[in-house]
Amino acid sequence: MNNHTPVEQRGTSVRQMNSDCSRSYDANFKVLVINEAVWTNNCAAARKYVVTENNARQWHKDYNRLRSAHSTRKAFRGPENEVFSEFDERVALFVRAKCDDGKPMTREIMVVKAIEVAAELDVPRAEFKSSIGWSR
Repeated sequence: MNNHTPVEQRGTSVRQMNSDCSRSYDANFKVLVINEAVWTNNCAAARKYVVTENNARQWHKDYNRLRSAHSTRKAFRGPENEVFSEFDERVALFVRAKCDDGKPMTREIMVVKAIEVAAELDVPRAEFKSSIGWSR
């Protein structure tokens, strides 16, 4: 191919984007794939149901959650409710008290308080990461 041809006309020799559409699967289908993977292996199950092996492996790890989920549920996004409910409540009380006193509240102050509360409640540091997403 002529190298003087504009890129738009000649294309690329390496595929830069996945040509397959992004798919979402419900819990029922995921359990079906996992059951097949139990009898064979993740790779064979992925080929049979035309999903990526990575998806099959991930679903296999989430098997218990998928079994207990509603069969039409497609994703587990967002915070898990009631995981750190007492923790969140104590930090929220602290924030409200400081705001009621007219004191400024920054994310840094919230993070420091969160780390203190986590230590008081014996929450392992690996389980709680006081990220910007958490502080919102």
